[in-house]
This record gives sequence, structure tokens and C-alpha cells, in this order.
Amino acid sequence: MDKPQKKLQVIVDAKTDKQVRIILNQLGLNPSVVIGALWKRIAAEGGIPFSLMLTNRELANDELSEAVFDSTVPIMATKETTRDYLLNGDDDDY
Repeated sequence: MDKPQKKLQVIVDAKTDKQVRIILNQLGLNPSVVIGALWKRIAAEGGIPFSLMLTNRELANDELSEAVFDSTVPIMATKETTRDYLLNGDDDDY
């Protein structure tokens, strides 16, 4: 007798989905098989079977994004504003 099954729906960003599907296709797998295997490992181990920490690269990207966001450098949309900013020693205008 077949075990009862439950359908899951998840929302993921499109770019990540595309990247993952390409990899899974190369491995001969599909999302249902991978999610099913993950569910079985979680049940067997009593928790997530891998680290959910950010990589060093992800941390560095976050730090860079924060530094850029907090920067007082103006957005320079034209060559003229870029030239004026770089050649003018007075940053008070921005």
C-alpha cells in the first residue's frame, strides 16, 4: 500500500530557481526528489542536516552593500557630475 503524500508549495526567487533547476537537471534530479530527501534527513536527524550560515563571500557582499548604502558619495548619473565630483575638492555641494 502506498504511503499518503502531501503536496507542498514554496515561493523562491526566480533567479535562484533557475540556477538550482539547471544543477538538478545535470544531476538527473528534480525538485520533488531533492525536497523529499531533505524531509527524510530532517526527520531522521531531528534537525536541518547542514549549516545555514552565510559563506565568507556572502558576508563580504553584505558588508560592501552596507558600506555603499551608508556612503556619502552622490549618485553620479552623467559624465559631468562625475567629473565635477572628482575634480572639485569641496564635497559640501553633494
